[in-house]
Amino acid sequence: MVFKCQQDSFMREFQSRVLVCEKVSDPNLKNDGDRYEVILEDTILFPEGGGQPCDFGFLNDIPVKQVVRRADKAVHYVEKPLSVGDTVKQTINWERRFDHMQQHSGQHLITAIVDREFKIPTTSWWLGEEVSQIEIESPSFSQEQIQKVEDICNELIRSGKNVTVNARSARGLPNDHVGDIRVINIEDVDNNMCCGTHVSNLSQLQVIKLLHTEKSKRKGNTLLYFLVGNRVLKRLTNCLKNEQQLTVLLKCNPSDHANLVEKLQKNVKSLNKNLQTVLKELASYEADKLKKLVPQPKYYFLHKKEADPDFMNTFIREIANTDIFLFLSVGDEKTTGNIVLYGPERAVGDLGNQISEVLEGKGSGKGNKYQAKVNKMANRKKAEQISGMPSPKAFHVPRGVSKERKDAILNKLSKGIPFNTHTFWQDLPVSQTENDTCVAPPVTQKKEDEAEVGGLEDYMEYHRYLKEVVNALESDPDFRKKLEKADEHEIKSGKIAEELEFVSHHVRTRLDEIKRVELERLKQLMEQKKKLEQPNNSIDEDPLHNHLDHSNPHTFEIEDLKKLIAKTTEDLAEADKLRKEEFKQYELEKEYKKQEKLNHTNGEERATLEKQMKEMEEKHKKHERLHEPGHKAQLEEVWEEQDQMQQDFDPKTFFMLHDIDGNGLWDQEEVKALFIKELDKMYEEMERMRESVYKYMDRNHDGFIDFDEFIYQTKTNEFKEDHGWKALDEQKPYTDEELAEYIRQHHANNK
Repeated sequence: MVFKCQQDSFMREFQSRVLVCEKVSDPNLKNDGDRYEVILEDTILFPEGGGQPCDFGFLNDIPVKQVVRRADKAVHYVEKPLSVGDTVKQTINWERRFDHMQQHSGQHLITAIVDREFKIPTTSWWLGEEVSQIEIESPSFSQEQIQKVEDICNELIRSGKNVTVNARSARGLPNDHVGDIRVINIEDVDNNMCCGTHVSNLSQLQVIKLLHTEKSKRKGNTLLYFLVGNRVLKRLTNCLKNEQQLTVLLKCNPSDHANLVEKLQKNVKSLNKNLQTVLKELASYEADKLKKLVPQPKYYFLHKKEADPDFMNTFIREIANTDIFLFLSVGDEKTTGNIVLYGPERAVGDLGNQISEVLEGKGSGKGNKYQAKVNKMANRKKAEQISGMPSPKAFHVPRGVSKERKDAILNKLSKGIPFNTHTFWQDLPVSQTENDTCVAPPVTQKKEDEAEVGGLEDYMEYHRYLKEVVNALESDPDFRKKLEKADEHEIKSGKIAEELEFVSHHVRTRLDEIKRVELERLKQLMEQKKKLEQPNNSIDEDPLHNHLDHSNPHTFEIEDLKKLIAKTTEDLAEADKLRKEEFKQYELEKEYKKQEKLNHTNGEERATLEKQMKEMEEKHKKHERLHEPGHKAQLEEVWEEQDQMQQDFDPKTFFMLHDIDGNGLWDQEEVKALFIKELDKMYEEMERMRESVYKYMDRNHDGFIDFDEFIYQTKTNEFKEDHGWKALDEQKPYTDEELAEYIRQHHANNK
């Protein structure tokens, strides 16, 4: 059947009766959802065929985005049903139709000229969205041949040759062919069978431009690309825009674009060559720095934003030491990057995929080396936490530390030498001020004998174990959310430990390894103790070691987490209790001495002393009011006076400045260090301030303040409000009865 669109390609509207409308659901159809097949008595919408895509248009107001040929019928696919027997108005998308007419007629003309001039037949053609092509039976087609075909085609277009359609009977064709055969005739040029839509005169093609050639997938054939009519004008418009932009960028005339770009490419090539040389030298230099470190670190982290994978490979070749765990990365944090892990085979194998997952990358490893391309380099700090490596950070060193010692510590950090909080504070000296007040790092310790020092070391190692477990658990996003939603009772009671069953596999594997390391440490510790004392004691008899389940030495289970929570809760409660009691005793002693002094004076001397004491009390009450701890005003004072930062307060930078051990968490001691300025006003407030900050900032009640919790708090209205801090001079830490009992006991002891 010859459709109306084939009889008159220029018809834009047409009315026809609906013969069939059926609902279909065909997975092979374009787009998803329900569709209706509509068959009309006749149509001006061309069904795809002969290398030409179908037309778009409307049936009444219903869009038609697909038309296919089925035998002698044209099937229109629409999203709404039409009533059989109704007459509908067909409207064509004329811009698309005329574009197809130009490209199709242009293809006939090009094919005819290539065949006539060079005896090269066309085997197929394709009408694309922007560019079309013909496939010719020739292994090549020269630029001279292209130009000749283009010139002849455009000459024929200017001559205005007619294009006509002739219908011929179907003699000799297969029995299933229905209707006449259409032959497209280009006056004095070509006769060819075709079912498509065409122009009526070559002048309507406007112009033909042959673009380029490339080898076809079919051996011995060539693809010739072309544009016809309006597509040539669109391409010219885009080319002019690009030319204008290049003229502005290159600051030269269009005629000089090619020469200047060629020169720039040569310069870039030379610069890249020089850069590669510099990066290799830098890699060798960095490797040499590492090799000179004494003692050699167990792990080493290095990131170079501007470097490339060759930099990392050069660094590794220079080191050639698999005893050091290397974590190398290159690339901008805002884009993709590359990482390489190199070192002990087991460590590389265990951590490779975990780190790659955190950085949203994909990689593979073999032996001592793991490589990956990553998409989120911004997560590098989290990856460092997984590997257990601290990052060098700028931080405030407590008072009493000499500049030389501070520089030595910072230098140690910058070289990637790892150490935990314990060893860091051990390295710091204790100095003495004019009033004999000891100014030391925030670690309470009594060095009465070596046994107590050993006990502190043991406690700090347990503290390290606690932090490693917390880090591992909070790396699981689901568990982290459950922690935030849990109330304090659920955590302290150990109920939250039951959620361990739902933690991801790689986190459980990490926890198993952490526990095995801790058990091995305890085993070695007890072997040392047995040599010195109590040879019959077992590990779990020591109350300090009740933070894990010794009956299961292989895996970290719910019982381990419950024991750790119980131990931590108990320790914190005991520490707070002791601290409050010590401070109360201090205040009682101060008040006792004051009263004793008054009791040993009388008359005018007593009156003078009472006046002096009253004046001192009033002066103390008039001291500068303390800021509410953990709120903006207090932290800004630390930022400006303690950290000596000139720019505006930045929460992200502030957190990292005070994350002293670089593990991404503020622990109890790091929070204490925030109040050094406030302690200059009232030292005894430190512990109360710590309690206050943890109460409103530690959202998941795990005893640590992580980066997200801190940033969350800085965005609340509460953070911006400073209601002041009710100091201890406004409320006594003891009752009158407790003071009377203290004086009574003191007198009794002195008798």
